[in-house]
Amino acid sequence: MNSQRLLMLHFSYIYGLAIIYATPQCSVSPFVDGYLV
Repeated sequence: MNSQRLLMLHFSYIYGLAIIYATPQCSVSPFVDGYLV
């Protein structure tokens, strides 16, 4: 029922983590950017 919504949340979480690992000097800003994009 909620699989599509859960999938979107899952991908946005992974995307946020990917940005954090890509730019370790800023841990808060990339995380916010990941959810804004």
